Amino acid sequence: MISDDKTIVLALFLVSMVFLYGCLAPDQTLPDRCVLSAQISCLEFGVSQDSIAIEILNGAEQDLTVKSITYLGDSITGECIATDVVPLANNEKATFVAKNCNIQSDGGKEKFTMDVLYVWDDTPVVEHTLEGAMITNVL
Repeated sequence: MISDDKTIVLALFLVSMVFLYGCLAPDQTLPDRCVLSAQISCLEFGVSQDSIAIEILNGAEQDLTVKSITYLGDSITGECIATDVVPLANNEKATFVAKNCNIQSDGGKEKFTMDVLYVWDDTPVVEHTLEGAMITNVL
């Protein structure tokens, strides 16, 4: 049987090992992810200090046109918007890049929200906004 003193020392040792090897550091253990919706999905993405790039797949069973993607986050100062107007047929993909962003990071994972402004091609006067999120390291 282990005495109370040895139990405390063992517990402190185990906790210190968990911290030492980064097991409790969410910026190291959480996987990168990008989430939009089931119909319009995020395939690839990347963030640098001055830009955000995302590849989107239209799986909505109808054609649409993306008008802009606006990124927000605690590490973004100023505007960070991809303003390319790109038509996307069903099952087609395209890459959008927001340039001239000012992204400050401490080296860990950052969370960004994004608003995708789009129209269905059969009703182009009605604009829709799809909200999404991205968690990744800033390169």
